[in-house]
Amino acid sequence: MTLRIGSMFSGYGGLDLAVEQVMDAEPAWFVEYDAAPAKVLARHWPGIPNFGDVTQIDWEEMGRKPDLVGTQRMYDLYCQGMSLEQVAAREGVTRQTVYTRFKRRGLDLRPRKPALPSVMFQGRRYTIGVNGYYRATEGDRELLHRAVWKHHRGDIPDGWDVHHIDHDKTNNAVENLHCLSKADHAALHASERGDASDSRIDVLTAGYP
Repeated sequence: MTLRIGSMFSGYGGLDLAVEQVMDAEPAWFVEYDAAPAKVLARHWPGIPNFGDVTQIDWEEMGRKPDLVGTQRMYDLYCQGMSLEQVAAREGVTRQTVYTRFKRRGLDLRPRKPALPSVMFQGRRYTIGVNGYYRATEGDRELLHRAVWKHHRGDIPDGWDVHHIDHDKTNNAVENLHCLSKADHAALHASERGDASDSRIDVLTAGYP
């Protein structure tokens, strides 16, 4: 029985020739990215696949025929709104497997959502949220303007807010921040709207920690 072996970083196939001579073996596939040695491999071992770029190999499918039915099923799930990660979890494979199958068949992928604006402060990354405030990307999800105030001015009393003086939630310079109670915060915004007699809380800003 002839042993079939896979050849990684094959070069010009010198080691593969030696294996053929010493053992009853033949190559099953090559992995060689450079064009010149790849041509030598193709000429000496016609019909033996060369997977080229090692970073693009789908190891779960190596040596198997493409599962076109399974790929179409996964793509149908993707088109229904699932992410690549969700499809992979559903099918019991890796995200890279799903991505590679789609790319090999030329299937269209949804464009990635643009990255949200983010800033760094004291070694932590803060990303802007749907409410316009910067919030820590990981951990306790602290709001940036509160972190800035505490760093420069000290602790914030319980039940107090940090107010953006110019109303620009992205301007978190300490000079643009003011610490006040929630009641005073609500009254301030009410007066700025011209309805200081209205005791209702400003739902756009009051109540945010």
